[in-house]
Amino acid sequence: MTEHRADREKYRKQEYWDDRFSTEDAYEWLAGFDQIKELLCSWIKPDDKILHLGCGNSRLSFDLYDLGYKHVTNVDFAASLISRCKEQYGSSHPEVSWLCSDIRNMSALDDGSFDVVIEKATLDSLLVAEKSPWNMSDAGRQDLTSTLGEIARLLRAGGRFVSVTFAQPHFRLPHYAVDDYGWSCETRTLGTNFHFFAYCMVKGRPLDRTLVEPFLYAVRSAQREASRSPSPVHCADGDGDDNADWLKSIEVFEQ
Repeated sequence: MTEHRADREKYRKQEYWDDRFSTEDAYEWLAGFDQIKELLCSWIKPDDKILHLGCGNSRLSFDLYDLGYKHVTNVDFAASLISRCKEQYGSSHPEVSWLCSDIRNMSALDDGSFDVVIEKATLDSLLVAEKSPWNMSDAGRQDLTSTLGEIARLLRAGGRFVSVTFAQPHFRLPHYAVDDYGWSCETRTLGTNFHFFAYCMVKGRPLDRTLVEPFLYAVRSAQREASRSPSPVHCADGDGDDNADWLKSIEVFEQ
């Protein structure tokens, strides 16, 4: 079901999530663990210190825990959720920790304190009010830049940022493939009828611009075309309209 952009803005608001988490036990956005497990486990190690951004009531950290990835810090800005999880899982999952924080400013966490940072549809939620993925607003760009800067700060040398998202490479790579972050970029396409995407950035590894330049060129070309024509520019790949309501399909997997 298509949601109006104004209605989708609720996903950015803390009060929406506090209210939702008060009645909802668990929910998986975008993809279930079985759909990403093989790839995710190829990018992380059991002894890694893992930061899960925008954990919500996802089972991801528990699925990882059951596979031996026990050192997970879950971050969310919904205080009621974090408080409940500390009480509910503190004894059964002692290595897992919970932190209430805005992902755009995680000052409570030290520089270089994590081997892996994982987000699954959290950045999609942060950007859900954007009118067009081709031309991000100044506010959206600032939110994303602040979050990515925090991720780069928190990663150790050789650490990996893993992003699982609905955003296609020509929309997300212009923001990930930035020299200032000091990391490389790798992209994978997942799913069958519904495609989603996984990115792995490795801190300290050089960015190969030959891999990302075709995607950057697509964005620049679309922006030039949009400036010459009042009609919206679309990028069709069989998954729907990416220029209008581009996050409408993100809520597709529910347990």
